[in-house]
Amino acid sequence: MKHMLSIILTGIVLTLCLGCFSLKNKDFIGSAVIETPTYQVTTTEQGILLDVMKDEGMAVQPGELIAVVDTIPLLLQQNEILATMAQLDQTIASKKADYRLRKSISRALTVNIAA
Repeated sequence: MKHMLSIILTGIVLTLCLGCFSLKNKDFIGSAVIETPTYQVTTTEQGILLDVMKDEGMAVQPGELIAVVDTIPLLLQQNEILATMAQLDQTIASKKADYRLRKSISRALTVNIAA
């Protein structure tokens, strides 16, 4: 029984001693877990990234530019919308002129019938 107890104690002491030494990396001091808040970063627009200034895990400040999105597709879309709006303005103007013409013809016919 004493022999078994001394074997167990020797095993525990050897485990503790070997656990305190690092044979692989002499510069290693220890490790720890640090918890910090993380945030999900989203974009205001979708698109192809032309440049990324930060890598995952790097700290950023509020308002700091982290990436540049290709704006050419957005510019083309804006130009298309502006052209459509101009075309709609012309259609509205044409419809108003047509309405005024039909209204004046209708009045003229009404006056001729009444006379």
